[in-house]
Amino acid sequence: MLSFIRKRAVASLISLIGLVVMVFFLSRLTGDPAALFLPVEASEEMKNQFRELHGLNDPLLVQFGRYMGDVVTGDLGDSLRKARPALDVVLE
Repeated sequence: MLSFIRKRAVASLISLIGLVVMVFFLSRLTGDPAALFLPVEASEEMKNQFRELHGLNDPLLVQFGRYMGDVVTGDLGDSLRKARPALDVVLE
């Protein structure tokens, strides 16, 4: 019985990690987040400030490492649309 539970827990953990990895990389396929979240008339300087503020100028692997660290510690960051903690938005 304990062996079954252990196998299920490991399988669940692997699935969860796979899901988190997929969410990260699929979210990067949608295009430039600065272009998606800022108004169309935003200047290039505003877009660069947005990218710098959110760490989007870093290499993708650095962004992924930061993302995984935040997910593991329960820090989902702030909602870009609602300007409040993302965990609060998810739990709403």
